[in-house]
Amino acid sequence: MTITGDRGPRKARAGVPHPAVAAAAGQHRLDHPDRFWDVVLGSGYRATVDALSPEQRDRVRERLLSALRSDAVTSLRTDVVFGTAERPE
Repeated sequence: MTITGDRGPRKARAGVPHPAVAAAAGQHRLDHPDRFWDVVLGSGYRATVDALSPEQRDRVRERLLSALRSDAVTSLRTDVVFGTAERPE
């Protein structure tokens, strides 16, 4: 899906000329549900995990991975929305 042009009063008030938005569907395959923990540690969630005590971290990891294993999760949706606009002069 692509949206171009001025799509409403917020953009008009913000003075954003020629905005464009494009949605792209994505998927990330996991060899095994346990590989999701690598995604957690390689993302913005890392700071949240690092703020936990070792016991809390282990508990979160085990509960999360147990749920993913139970549901046989082997892929993640990684949809993204890209937005562009021209800088006003």
